[in-house]
Amino acid sequence: MLYQQIIKIAKSVRAAESLLLTGFIIIGGIYSLMFISSIKALDFILLFCISYSLMLSVYTANALLGKKHDKINPRLKSLTLFTSNYYLILTILLYSFSAILCLLFYPKTIGFQIAIFVLCFIYAIPGFGKHLPLMGTFFHFFVGIIQFNFAFLFFAPISIHSFLISLYFALIFSAGHLHHEVIDYEADFKNKIKSSAVKWGFKTIEKASYSVFALAHLYLIALLLLGIAELKIFFIFIVGFILHSIFFFYYFQQIDKGITIRTQYRLSYRIIYFICGLIFLGMILIA
Repeated sequence: MLYQQIIKIAKSVRAAESLLLTGFIIIGGIYSLMFISSIKALDFILLFCISYSLMLSVYTANALLGKKHDKINPRLKSLTLFTSNYYLILTILLYSFSAILCLLFYPKTIGFQIAIFVLCFIYAIPGFGKHLPLMGTFFHFFVGIIQFNFAFLFFAPISIHSFLISLYFALIFSAGHLHHEVIDYEADFKNKIKSSAVKWGFKTIEKASYSVFALAHLYLIALLLLGIAELKIFFIFIVGFILHSIFFFYYFQQIDKGITIRTQYRLSYRIIYFICGLIFLGMILIA
């Protein structure tokens, strides 16, 4: 009984997805290790706690603001099991926890922390952000840049180098959001949400999503040729993109069969890029 209740609560705050998005923040901290001589394990634990609680607060705020539309979306049915007050209180507590830790240990990063939450909050406002064509994708792009540099600043000063690298991960983040709109196409159509997939069709946006993934890796090639991206980063993520491409062409033929196929495709590329991140971390720690 207790186990079921824990699972229910974890689903209500989208704990697994929050953990995944935390990775888009943590990667900035991992990359900063290339520019410093040493780091304490406690520093990374604090970065994780601040980032994870921040992402949890983003998702609870999203559930609070999107409660009306989430009722029609079968993918988000677990979010409707709790009241608006539940999500309001959780949002305040989780965000406050993240902000307090940030202020106590890394006060210079608080501006970035606030910016991430505010942009994500605006993104979730009904009738705006994710409810307008391309708007949600632009939000993800800018948030992706801020997230990477937020974590980078924990351990090293932000530079043009960190900014240029962050653009790669921001493009990946944006491409994933476009596919997210494809997953929710039917629910958004019923809710009369004017997402990019609803406006231009889910097959067109699926192609656009893959195109942005491809653009990100063309950009990575440019960074390598300019001497900005290291060869090990290039190799790890280019191999990941090749594997991703295989899954894309396999699943695209079945994309109109519904949400199960679309979520399977998303899971495949999420696993690929997660493994890429782990390999990258291992190579940095070994070096």
